[in-house]
Amino acid sequence: ELDAQDGHRFPLAKGVLTQSAYVDDIVIGSDTEEQLLRRKNDIVNLLRGGACELSKWTSNSALILESLRPEDRIDSVSFDPRDEQSVKVLGLHWNTNNDNFAYHTSVQQTSSTKRQVLSVIARLFDPIGALGPLLLWAK
Repeated sequence: ELDAQDGHRFPLAKGVLTQSAYVDDIVIGSDTEEQLLRRKNDIVNLLRGGACELSKWTSNSALILESLRPEDRIDSVSFDPRDEQSVKVLGLHWNTNNDNFAYHTSVQQTSSTKRQVLSVIARLFDPIGALGPLLLWAK
């Protein structure tokens, strides 16, 4: 509703809430850091109009992180020893230092039936479709 009513006042935020938000995560990017900073400000101002405050920010850009209050940033925390500097977003592990995405899953080694294999595949959360080619092949 905010996007429909006030989106015209914040052109760089127009469509973000309707196209780039998934549950409580907003994932966006821009061609330059300066444009991303302006886009961040537009999103914050748009949401402020609806009395919404964003928190748990993260970025692979030092410029963006410096523009945030320290208490609004999320530290690169993971309890999985395989990913020392990753943040979990949309079922993915994002290493903000290297700007890499990874999936982590564990499969127990047992005798596999077709039903067990399909059950493991169905448990993989893939909202952006990055695993599509692999899952299609596995199915």
